[in-house]
Amino acid sequence: MEPVLLLHGALGSAAQFDALHTEWASDGQVLTTDFPGHGDAQPDGPFSTEAFAQAMLQLLDARDICRPVVVFGYSMGGYVALRMALRASQRLRAIVTLGTKFDWRPEVAEREAQRSDADQIAEALA
Repeated sequence: MEPVLLLHGALGSAAQFDALHTEWASDGQVLTTDFPGHGDAQPDGPFSTEAFAQAMLQLLDARDICRPVVVFGYSMGGYVALRMALRASQRLRAIVTLGTKFDWRPEVAEREAQRSDADQIAEALA
């Protein structure tokens, strides 16, 4: 099995994939990590899909993974996977996404922006 990189969604963490990691780890190399500023990872630069993609490529380097990986991106993780492909397509064998919105008409973007208001999210969680 090719190495698999599991990328979590916005406001999530690698813990979202604990069950998959446990299930698949015996079959090959499964990587999970928190994006900077998510889970236990401290922010170390810009908070963007571009910065997260760079961090994931650095993770592959740090783990000495030279062969192409299969990337599964959940929600925002799908955007990070696509950014990785733009930067280093030779490092990816395939991208699979779930819950990654590709329909960004103006009215859809406006609705999502309203749902992503930090103050509203904090209020809902309180």
